Amino acid sequence: VLVMKRILTAFIFAALLLVVGCNKESKNDGIVRVGLAAGKISETTLEFSVSVINATNCSYLWLKENTEPSIDDIIANGTTIMLSGMASRTIRLDDLEPNTTYHIYVAASNFYSTDTAYLRMATVSDISGDVNPDI
Repeated sequence: VLVMKRILTAFIFAALLLVVGCNKESKNDGIVRVGLAAGKISETTLEFSVSVINATNCSYLWLKENTEPSIDDIIANGTTIMLSGMASRTIRLDDLEPNTTYHIYVAASNFYSTDTAYLRMATVSDISGDVNPDI
């Protein structure tokens, strides 16, 4: 009887492991995901948020031209963001030209996968010139 109880307990435990191990709705599948969201803008600054899931490396690159750099270009020529696992960070770009469009590229990776994201943002016009209140 004791042997039968042990076999039954082992069988139930193995069945539970199998069910838990095959859960296809797991949020932590090891695949990297990266997201970008626009933030505050001004004449000379842009802010954006970078969010990652399952990343061990993350870099961003901003350009005036939409050249669609490769993942390797973003990592080699971009700025490293200290993010890992599931995290987010707000980035601020300063000393930009007014009324100019910028292209922001982000690449994130881990041992298994990579992901990229793209965002187009523009600084606003310089409004400090002469203003005619009569118009």
